[in-house]
Amino acid sequence: MEGEKLSKILAQFNKQEALRLKKFLRSPFFNQRNDVILLFDLMMKNPGIKGDALYSSLFPDAPYDDQKLRLVKSYLFRLIEKYLAVREFSEDDLARQYYLTKAYRKRGLGDYFKKAFKKARYLLHKQPERNSGFFEYNYRLHWEEHLLASKDSPSEIQNLVDLSETLDLRYITLKLKNLCLIAAHQSIYHSEIEPGLSDEVLKYVQDSNLLEIPAVAIYLFGYQMFDDNKAESAFQHFKSLVLEHGTAFPGEEIRDLYLMAINYCVRQLNDGNEAYAREAFELYREGLKKEYLLDNGQLSRFTYHNIVAIGLKIGEFNWVDFFIHTFKNALQRKYRDSSFSFSLAQLEFSRKKYGAVLELLQRANYRDLLLNLGAKTLLLKTYYELQENDLLSAHLDAMTNYIRRKQIMGYHKTNYNNIIRYTRKVLNINPYDKKAKSQLGEMIEKEEVLTERNWLLERLKV
Repeated sequence: MEGEKLSKILAQFNKQEALRLKKFLRSPFFNQRNDVILLFDLMMKNPGIKGDALYSSLFPDAPYDDQKLRLVKSYLFRLIEKYLAVREFSEDDLARQYYLTKAYRKRGLGDYFKKAFKKARYLLHKQPERNSGFFEYNYRLHWEEHLLASKDSPSEIQNLVDLSETLDLRYITLKLKNLCLIAAHQSIYHSEIEPGLSDEVLKYVQDSNLLEIPAVAIYLFGYQMFDDNKAESAFQHFKSLVLEHGTAFPGEEIRDLYLMAINYCVRQLNDGNEAYAREAFELYREGLKKEYLLDNGQLSRFTYHNIVAIGLKIGEFNWVDFFIHTFKNALQRKYRDSSFSFSLAQLEFSRKKYGAVLELLQRANYRDLLLNLGAKTLLLKTYYELQENDLLSAHLDAMTNYIRRKQIMGYHKTNYNNIIRYTRKVLNINPYDKKAKSQLGEMIEKEEVLTERNWLLERLKV
C-alpha cells in the first residue's frame, strides 16, 4: 500500500518540483534520515523499482525486512505530505502573517503583535477578494485582537461587538454558499436534503442590508435560481453581479459561479427557452476573455466542446472558428488533437461542407468513449446529408454493434440507441406520406432521451 501511494504521488512531480522536494528532504529541520533521501532518489530514477530490488539498493548489506522497507516508505510519504502543506502555506502571505500574529499573541509580545496585526490587516484589505475567505480571516484577526485585549481590559465591550459582526458575516457567507451548492446538487440528483437554519438565514439576509455585499447577494440569488417562482429575476441579478464583481472571488470560485450561471441557461434551453443560448454564449465569451474559465492556463475539454456547441447553435461560425484554433493548446495534450478535429468537423457540418467533415473525422483517434460516439453521430448525419444511404445503413449497423460491444450504460446507451432507431425510421419513411411523418414526429417529440431531436424533426420537414 505504501509503495502504491508513493508511486502515485511522486508521479505528480515534474523535474523542477522534484528538485524542490529533494531540498526539503535534505533539510535537517524536517528530516534527518538518509535512507528516506535515498529512497526518494531511487523511486524518481526508476519508478517501477520495488520489492527485493528496492530493498537491496537501500540496504545492500542487510537481509530483506519488509517491515523496515514499509517504515521508510511511510516516512517518505509523510514528509512529502508535509512538503505539500508547507508549499501551500509559503505561497499564502496572508496566512503566514496571520499565524505570526497568533504566535506573538500567545507569547504575550504585545508590541510585536500590534505590528504583525497591522500588516495582516493591510494584506487582508489590499487583496481584491471579498468572498467567504475574506470574512473568515477578518473574523480570525478580530478574535486574536480580542484575546490579547481581554487580558488588559476584561470589561471592554467594543471588541466583542466587532467580533460578533464579523462572525455573522463569516457564517452567512459560508452558509449561503453551502445552500447554493446543495440546491445545485438537488436539481441534478433530486436528493431530499433539509439543511438546518436555512430558512432563518435566508430571512435574515433579505431583511437586512447585507445584499450590498457581493459575496452575500451573489449566493442568495444563486440559491433563488433554483426556485421556479424567483428563478428568472434571480438569474438576471446573479449574472449582473458575477460580471461586475468577478475580481472579488478567487479563480476556482469565480469559475464555479460562471458555470452556475451557464448551467442555468442550459436548463432553460432544455425546457425549450431558446433565448438562453445567447445568454450562455455571452457568459462563455466573457469568462474566456477574463480567463475565469481556465485552470492554470488549461481549459476543460468538456467546456471546450460546450462552447463550440453553443456558438454553432446561435450561428456564430466565425467566432467559433477563432475559438477552436485559439484555445486548442489550452486543452490537455492527450485530448487536444481529437477535440480539435471533432470541433472543426462540427463547424464544417454547420457550414454544410460535408467533404471536410469526412476528412476531419478520419484524421483523429477518438479514444474517449463519448467523444467517439459524438464523432459517430456526426458521421451519421453527414452520410444522411450526402444521401449516401448505403454507407449510412452500414454505419448504423456498425454503431449498434459498437454500443453493444462497449456495454455503454444508462442515459448514453438509451440516447444513442434512440438516435440510431429514429434515424432508420426517418431514412425508411415514405417522404410523401404526411400522416406517417406526422406520427413519427410525435414519437420523436415525446421521446425523453434524444439529443438529436431537433435534427431528426428537421429531416421530417424537408
